[in-house]
Amino acid sequence: MSAGKLAPSEKRLASSLDKQLIHELGPTEDQGLPHSISPASASPLGSVNEVATRKLLINLILTLNNTFADYDFRDLKPEDFVREASLEMVTQIDITL
Repeated sequence: MSAGKLAPSEKRLASSLDKQLIHELGPTEDQGLPHSISPASASPLGSVNEVATRKLLINLILTLNNTFADYDFRDLKPEDFVREASLEMVTQIDITL
């Protein structure tokens, strides 16, 4: 996926995924009710309450869908990802790409 505009089908999927994530969050914490998905501490991507985290997850899903067209990644959750702490691993990926 490029940094440019999304195709119409990608826009629809991104909008649908964002609505699904917001729905899964359930009532806000200030209403005293727990969320239905994992709290921020359980997500390597960050708090799903934050727009930036939801956008990151959606962009990852769209990228995977575009890269591996025979598969559908729309059901991935933030917990399905792992934050790589090793700078050596990140550097190796950069060199490979």
